[in-house]
Amino acid sequence: MVNWVSKHKPITSETYPYSLQTGIDYTLYSNKISKTGTRFLLDTTSRIGIDCEFSYWGESLPSGPHDNSWAGDTNLLFRFAQTESFQMRPGIGYNWLSDDIRSDFGFNFTYKGDFFPLDPLIISTELDLGEIGSSNLSHFCLTTGIHYRHAEIFLGYDHFRLGETKFDGFISGLRIWF
Repeated sequence: MVNWVSKHKPITSETYPYSLQTGIDYTLYSNKISKTGTRFLLDTTSRIGIDCEFSYWGESLPSGPHDNSWAGDTNLLFRFAQTESFQMRPGIGYNWLSDDIRSDFGFNFTYKGDFFPLDPLIISTELDLGEIGSSNLSHFCLTTGIHYRHAEIFLGYDHFRLGETKFDGFISGLRIWF
C-alpha cells in the first residue's frame, strides 16, 4: 500500500495496515451557487477501500431566501495499480440527494487517481458516472496540491451534471493524509 508523507516516503503494509485521507473543500459554481464538501477515503493493505463524500449545496435566491440541499456518494474501491508515482482506484456504490422536498438515490461508478510527479506536488482526479432517481449524473474533478508532512492544500476544477443541470467551478480545499 502506498500512502504519502513528507518527502514522498511510502508507508508500507509492514508499517501500517491502512491509510486514511480526509478533507474539506469549497467550490464556487457561480455568484449564487456554492458547495461545501467533506470526504473520507479508507484504504487497506488488501487494496480494498471505502470512499464517502458529503456535500452541502447552497443557492442564493433572487427573492432573498436561501435554498439548500445535501448530496453525496459512498463507494467500495479496489486499488488495482500503484507505484511510487501514482495510485488508481475504480469502484462502485451509490449516490444520494436530499432537499426539503424529497430524497433520491442511485447507482455510482467512480474512478480515482493520485499522481506524485515531484515532491511536494500531488495531482488528484476523480470521475463519477451514475444516476440519482431518474436523472443521469456525471462528476469530474481535477486538483493540484502541495503537501507538507500529512497536509495537502489544493486548487482545481470541478464539473457536476445532474440531468440537464450543469455546474462548472473552481474548487479549493485541504486534505489530510494518514
